[in-house]
Amino acid sequence: GRRSSDGAAACESCVPGKSSSGRAPACTACRTGRYTSAAGASACTACGAGTFQDAPGQTSCVDCPPGSSQPDTGQDACDPCEPGEFMNSTGAAACRMCSTDLGKGYSSREGAATCDSATIDYYWDDATGRPKECPQPGGDCSTEGTTVATIETLPNFFRLSDTSVAF
Repeated sequence: GRRSSDGAAACESCVPGKSSSGRAPACTACRTGRYTSAAGASACTACGAGTFQDAPGQTSCVDCPPGSSQPDTGQDACDPCEPGEFMNSTGAAACRMCSTDLGKGYSSREGAATCDSATIDYYWDDATGRPKECPQPGGDCSTEGTTVATIETLPNFFRLSDTSVAF
């Protein structure tokens, strides 16, 4: 982690965020996904799982924000949680499955920090903040993310309003 200018009598330590190996004449900024926190580093360290660094020459990594994760090391970004997954904390290496953690009917949109959507055959009830089974007979919840207002009415059935679940 030291460099020597041409003709210099002594080597100088590289500053944090840079490294130098062997007899390199200059310190090099750590590339994205890597960092050094101490002066004199001979190599940069890869950011750990659940973290990233999107700028070169940095002294630390950043935790993945809620709604995302990063399973790999040395990365320059976090991946958004897939639909049906969520992550409500920072620094996650993996997102969690809505249906596994919360039960049937729960889902989410891409990049979600919470499960606030319904799977097929369920609708999201804003009044309770939970998914409910599609009203039968008469209701059609064949679209992911159905809400009370978007429940479709099957042929030969009638619905009084888009706030009613009675058919």
